[in-house]
Formats: sequence, structure tokens, C-alpha cells
Amino acid sequence: MKILIIGPTAFPYMDYRTYGGIEMLCGLFAQELSKHHTVAIASPPGTTLPPSVIKIDIPANWDSVKGEYNAIAYFQQHLKAVGIVLDFTHNHAAVRSFPDIPHISMIWHDPMIMKTATPDKNVAALSQWQASRFLESTGRPAKVLDAICADPDVFAYEEDSPISDRFVAIGIVDFRKGHLIAAEMCLEMGAPLDIVGPGHDKTYEMAIKTLLNEHPRNGVVYHSEVDHQTKLRLLKQSKGLLYPVNFPEGYGESHSMKMVEALMLGVPCVTWDQGAMMEVFEDHALVAPSIPSMTDVMVAWDTVVINKSRRLISATAHERWASDVVVEKWMPTIESVAGGETW
Repeated sequence: MKILIIGPTAFPYMDYRTYGGIEMLCGLFAQELSKHHTVAIASPPGTTLPPSVIKIDIPANWDSVKGEYNAIAYFQQHLKAVGIVLDFTHNHAAVRSFPDIPHISMIWHDPMIMKTATPDKNVAALSQWQASRFLESTGRPAKVLDAICADPDVFAYEEDSPISDRFVAIGIVDFRKGHLIAAEMCLEMGAPLDIVGPGHDKTYEMAIKTLLNEHPRNGVVYHSEVDHQTKLRLLKQSKGLLYPVNFPEGYGESHSMKMVEALMLGVPCVTWDQGAMMEVFEDHALVAPSIPSMTDVMVAWDTVVINKSRRLISATAHERWASDVVVEKWMPTIESVAGGETW
């Protein structure tokens, strides 16, 4: 089968120097699918993939709408020859421009927040919560196809890795990701914390820095953006990952790649019952009923996680989210859509 993968236009794919989650997923899907199929991927310069993947360079562009429409000219000749397009973009420009081409189009965020147009058919959601929100907001169905995954070799459990007493909060620094809340929680209970991620929201980043300046020598450190190896070390050696999701009331998180990566390393995670968090992570992480109750879990951490083997946490996460496992689960739908299925 000939498969074309298209995604965001800002970052190179499979580049661990960036914090681009969807870009990483595009690369992982291409890597796995190319083992048995002819795969082309349209991506910005700098993308690193096996020689078996046909790479189509498109201009890098932070404006996702203009970037997607501009990119079409670079891969348009491939559209007639492919059996299916895996559309991992934000705006779905190509498949809306050529709607008769078999495709699966992922949505990544709460449909009640999304401002972009979606295709009339074959929309896929990361969770049942997200699919239900999509139906409510558009009147159209979305099939649940979990695309979140990670490289099982990069995010492998290490038996001899030292474990510190420090929690960690990782990801793009933005109010929805709750870094400031994580800092406040740790300051309140006197727990050390490492905050890691690029400060895309400068106002929110300044609020974190101001808080930490008001509480010097408190064990909470804001590292800003770090290289991949440092990020990986801080994560795998941490006491646990904190993710106090902080979407505005009435909105929510559809999944979490950072939690998947942490769990695959064997790192215990705590979040709260918001958006799809309970649905996706109930069997893998500690999902508290509220943000205040996350603090209760942290206070009782040694008691709560004492029977949670890091090896077992990692093994069960790999069984669900390793990239080869996820892509294999996608194959029946890929084949049926290439054969004409729509929803």
C-alpha cells in the first residue's frame, strides 16, 4: 500500500531537539509503516527518518494555515498515487481541498476549543471523551483511534537508573499545562520539583519565575528548555511526573503524550479527573478527583506508590503505547479506509 503522511509545518519530524509532539508521531508512524508499505512523508527540512521513507520537503512555517496550504503544491503529485493519506495536520487543508482521496484525519484538541475546520468524513479522535465532544460540537461522528505513542527503545525502562526525591513537570510552558500550579503545590508541601519546557507563553513563564524568586532556595527549579538527554534524565530519575491540567472551566485535555512517555519509562504519574484523563490513564496512572486532592496523593506518595513497580508501570505502558503496537492497531482501519470505508 502507498501511504502519504502529512502533519504540522513548524518543526522537523523525529527531531528530539524540539518539543513537537505531533511531529514526533508523524515520524514514528512513518518509521513503522515503512517496514511493510511504501510511505512518503511531507515534512519541513531537517526531518530524520530511515531511508525506506520517501521524504518530501515542504517549507517550514509557523503559521499553520498558510503553511498547510503552501505545502500542498509540494506533495500534490503524490495524492493521486497513494492508497490513503494519514492527515495529522491541524487544519486539514489538503484533504479538505481534495476530499475524494481516502484519508484519516486526526483531531488533537478539545473540539469545543478548536477553531479550525475539519473534513466532512473520516475524522479520528484520541479518546472517547474527545469523540463525544466532536459529535456534540459538529453533529458528526469521530472514530476513536489513539495515535499517541513513543519509541519503545528511547523510552525504555532502566533497572539501574537512580531515583531522586524530585518531582518533575514537563512540556511547553503554557497555562493549560499547569506548571505554575505544580510549582505552587510543591512549594506548599516542601517538595522539590524540576520544571522543564520552552516558555511559549511569556506571561505565564514570568509568573513562574516571579513565584520562584519570591521563594528562593526552595527546591523548585525552572530549567526552561533543555536538550533531549537532559529532559530524559530528569524524567526517568524523577520521583514522579505531575500534570495538573489547567484548561478553562468547561474545556479539557484529550490525551497526554508526556504522560505516555513517562509511563513507558516506568515513572509514576499523577494527574486529575479532567477531560479524558480518567478514561485514558485510569489503569496506568494516579488520577485524583481534583487538583487539591493531587496534593493529598503527593503527601502520601511513598504509601500510594510503594506497590507500583516501575518495571510493571513501564511494561503495561509499552503494551498499549509503544509505536509498533499503536501502528499495528491502526492497520485494520487504514486498510478499510483505503478500500473505501467512510464514517
